Amino acid sequence: MANTAGTLPQSKSAFNSIEDQFLRYNSKTSGFDYLRIILAVGVLAWHSYGLNYGRSSINDALSGGITASVIQLILPMFFALSGFLVTTSLFRTNSIKTYLIFRGLRLFPALTVEVLLAALFLGPLVTTMTFHGYFSDGLLYKYFFNIFGLIQYELPGVFEDNIYPRVVNGSLWTVPYELECYIYLVIFALIGIFRNKYFVLLAFATVTVMVTQLGFTSSQGMVVALKDILIVKTELQPNLQQATDAVIDSARILVLCFLGGAVLYVWRKYVPCNAVLGLSALVLSVWLLSSPSLYYFAALPVAYLTTWLGLQNPPRWSLLDKGDYSYGIYLYAFPIQQVVSASGLHGGNYVVHILMSLALVSIFAVFSWHVIEKPALKLKRHFL
Repeated sequence: MANTAGTLPQSKSAFNSIEDQFLRYNSKTSGFDYLRIILAVGVLAWHSYGLNYGRSSINDALSGGITASVIQLILPMFFALSGFLVTTSLFRTNSIKTYLIFRGLRLFPALTVEVLLAALFLGPLVTTMTFHGYFSDGLLYKYFFNIFGLIQYELPGVFEDNIYPRVVNGSLWTVPYELECYIYLVIFALIGIFRNKYFVLLAFATVTVMVTQLGFTSSQGMVVALKDILIVKTELQPNLQQATDAVIDSARILVLCFLGGAVLYVWRKYVPCNAVLGLSALVLSVWLLSSPSLYYFAALPVAYLTTWLGLQNPPRWSLLDKGDYSYGIYLYAFPIQQVVSASGLHGGNYVVHILMSLALVSIFAVFSWHVIEKPALKLKRHFL
């Protein structure tokens, strides 16, 4: 890969650009760290709502108002954050091979451990089947495809009687779309799109048109399509919005938000970083995401809002210095929340459900970071 970072000329404008803000804090603003944790806990809270009250309640929550706006922002912001920072990594490594290795070290070791723990420990503990029946059922062995991003949701006899039945880890539905986004960046790098900032904007516009105008709105993406070919198409809909009558096709908007984050990184020298634009992006994002006919065009406003917040540098909470626990929260939240639901100990109380889930998830997130993720990331130095 060519030295793409060097192809964009220095900005001569006096305004404070995204790059100016990025460099001011040596690319280590606390805003991105806070965003990761807040968004991860936000996903947990939203899932607790659906897992506690059932699918019928989800449409009510998404019917309008501030609550619906917050819910609709969470995952798009997560993907926009990832798009900005992953593109940063691609430019810095200046190598597609190294970029892919780094992404693999970040994603797959922790995912592998979570899948193994769910299949080999959680499943046997909570299944309604016999020990022999569980380990001889083909569903168990299909579940291991999750390690490769080919997502399966069921384990034999697990969570059959929950309000949200049969889904072991519904959060994993986003993994194929994250992988698809990584593939887009590789394709862009290989064909030279990153050599020119206008090519990047054109590529983003092209993908947006493909999604909005050329009939790809129902497409489940290349990684999901591969899974359907290699294994079998699942009838389960683990995304709580897909499981109801919600009109937002969240899968495709996530990909566009990731690419929006990539666009902002490439244009970082030319885009101002200020509160007026940040608040304007918030209003525009909420409006577009609430509109069935316009929400695909929310990607750039969401990306700007996310980047602006991420580039703030409030005093760092000491916990943030101990590790990045957001990925562990993402990986372990849903199955633990299903366990909390099955136990009945929350007494049907939504807040208690969140607090119990968060307490248990925090333990696993700490384990995941210190035992799996951090050691895996230390392997990066062998590829620099």
